[in-house]
Amino acid sequence: MNNVSLVLYVIRVREVENVRGGRYYNLDNIEGRTFMEIFKDYCDSRRFISCNKGIQKAASIKRIDIENENFSGLIECGNYGYSSEIKSIETSRTTHLKTNSEVEMIPFFFSGKIPKDSYKGLIALEKFKTFGCKTVLEDDFNKFLHESDLKFRITLHPILPEKVAKQYLQAGNICKIRLVKHSVPKSIEDAYSDNYKLGEFGTFEYVINPRRNKTLSFKSEINKYLNNQKSIRQVIEVQGLEYDNVKVELEIGSKKRTISLNHIDKLTGDIDISNEIEFDTSGHPRYSSILNIANDIIREYIEVIDYKNYEMKPVNRNNCEERVNEHAMALQQ
Repeated sequence: MNNVSLVLYVIRVREVENVRGGRYYNLDNIEGRTFMEIFKDYCDSRRFISCNKGIQKAASIKRIDIENENFSGLIECGNYGYSSEIKSIETSRTTHLKTNSEVEMIPFFFSGKIPKDSYKGLIALEKFKTFGCKTVLEDDFNKFLHESDLKFRITLHPILPEKVAKQYLQAGNICKIRLVKHSVPKSIEDAYSDNYKLGEFGTFEYVINPRRNKTLSFKSEINKYLNNQKSIRQVIEVQGLEYDNVKVELEIGSKKRTISLNHIDKLTGDIDISNEIEFDTSGHPRYSSILNIANDIIREYIEVIDYKNYEMKPVNRNNCEERVNEHAMALQQ
C-alpha cells in the first residue's frame, strides 16, 4: 500500500506592488473578479503542460471540478531535463528510454473551499509517498498571473496549528492527559533519585483519566500555555513529578485528536489517510474516495483559519501591514 497524506494550506491573494504594504484581497473581489473565476482560468490554461525552465519542473491540470464555494481536481507534476531507463521489476529489462524532453507526470489530488466574502481559503493537497505538489502549484499559478499581467500573487501558508489547538479545546472534551518524562525509573524509589532527574532512564508517562462518563477540566490552564501565560510545567502540577511534555487527547464528535504541547516547532502538517482511502489499479487513490475524506477534513478545519478577519497595523500614513503569526504546534491524529 502506498502512503498518502493530505496537507492543509491557507490560501491568500496579495498585491504585488510594495510587498511590505501590499494588501490582501477579499477573495470574492480581486480586481473585480472572484478567486474561483481566476482559478478556473488558470486550470483551463494548463490543459497542456506548463514548464518551469529554471527548476525543470512540469505541471498540468488533469481535472477540475467547481461547485459554489468548493473545488477539487488533479494536478500532474514531474521533473524533466535528464534521461533515465524505465525497467521491469520482474525481468530487469529496459522497457523505455526516457529522454531529456520527456517527463514522468504523477497525479496529485487537491480540494479546497473559498467561503463567501472571505480573505482566506483552505486547500488540501495530496502528498503521495514522499512527493508533493505545493511548490509546483503555487509557483505555476503565480507564473500564470504574471503572464496574464495581473498585479497580485497567490500564497499558500501552512495552517496555523495554535488556532487549531484552541479550536479543538473549545469544540472538544479532554478525555486523557499524559505527562511525559524522558526517563523511566526502575522503581518508585528511583523516581526520586538523582539519576532520574539527570534523565538516565527511558520514557515515563503519568496518565490522567477522567471518572467514568466524565471529562477532564484543564482547558483554562492549557489555553494559558498556548497564550504564553504559563510554562509547560505549570499546566498541571503533580507533587514530586517533573515532566517534559504534555499530550492532551480530545474527543471531538466521533473523532479523537492529540495535541503535543512541547512540539511547537515540529509540525509536519500531514494528515495520514492511507488506511482510509481506496486505491485504483494504478496505485493512486480513487478520486471519489479521497474527495469524500478531503471534504470531511476541510469542513473540520475551515472555521479554524478565521477566514473573514485579518488584523492590520499601520506602518506609516500610507501603508498597512497584516500582522501574521505563523507559530506551529504538532497535531497528531
